[in-house]
Amino acid sequence: MNTAKTIITILLLAITQFAFAQKEPIPYEWFEEKSEIISGLQMRVGLAESKYYSGEYIRFWKDNFNISYSDKLASSYVTMKKGDIELTLLIEGIDFTEATGIAQENNTVYVYFPENSLTLQKYGEENAVEKRTYLDFYATSKDESDKMLSELYDLVTLLKIDKGLMTAQEAKQQHDKWKNTIETNTESAYASFLRDFPNSLFSGMASAQVAQFRQAERQRQERLRVEREKQIAELDERLALSRASLKYTKQKQALWLSITGAVALAGGYGAYQGFIKEGGNHNVGIIGGVGAVMGTTAFFAGNSMLYKPDIQAIRQRIYNYEQEKRQLSYIEVVPYSHSVMGNYYAGATIRIGF
Repeated sequence: MNTAKTIITILLLAITQFAFAQKEPIPYEWFEEKSEIISGLQMRVGLAESKYYSGEYIRFWKDNFNISYSDKLASSYVTMKKGDIELTLLIEGIDFTEATGIAQENNTVYVYFPENSLTLQKYGEENAVEKRTYLDFYATSKDESDKMLSELYDLVTLLKIDKGLMTAQEAKQQHDKWKNTIETNTESAYASFLRDFPNSLFSGMASAQVAQFRQAERQRQERLRVEREKQIAELDERLALSRASLKYTKQKQALWLSITGAVALAGGYGAYQGFIKEGGNHNVGIIGGVGAVMGTTAFFAGNSMLYKPDIQAIRQRIYNYEQEKRQLSYIEVVPYSHSVMGNYYAGATIRIGF
């Protein structure tokens, strides 16, 4: 997403007034200028690790890129160091009107063409020919990479206009739409650009931006899922402790009620023996009556003051935890697809948290 955001300042200058004007022949000086600028940007790189050949190095020399005024075709050459062997890599007959896309990554600009439409010739101790689908243009810094992107975009666009593959008005519409897309910088904006200009040079970057937004959203959702599961686990632990506390409090309540109830019954029986039963001892009756009063008072007052509030508070706490857990519960459908030995498989994984 950051790459596209920085391109906005480049593309304001990318399509020149000449490109937007009525079609007229491209002057010789334009081809010479483009060749010098692109060659100069790469020559300042000097030696660089190849993006195409892992672990190998390429060197750019003067006039490493040239586009001809006569046939409007370009050529590109570098030398590559492979161990102790140095090779010359040459691509000729590059028709930028066939370019299908342009992208920028890590101080390198890529221009894409139809599959295997470019022919790379290797000269040295080993001579060979390879087919390529893209050209990579190197720069020393982000600023120079931005400059390279601007020059290449201008080159491709103007050559397409000159060949009649697009009009200046179409180029302007794409440019303006892309400018607004970058300024908006949302997934829906890039998706809208793709719908309006599916074959634009920027379609690849727009697709990449959409993919990045979706990947970022998937990562965000995954972080939320992990956080929800962590919170659910914490609530489960709190619920377990609260339920154990409720059970323990009820056991204490039952014991208190049993003891005070027994005291009240014993006191009542003593009062009966002392006051009501014939020949009873009044002293026993008095002691029994006091015991009955104290036991009954402790039975009701202790229950209402000591245990009932605690039990209600614990039950409320359990209810609150259960409500929180219910809000965190989710059912998530995660689609997947993969290919095994040419066979395509797709489906979905259901994740449930409760």
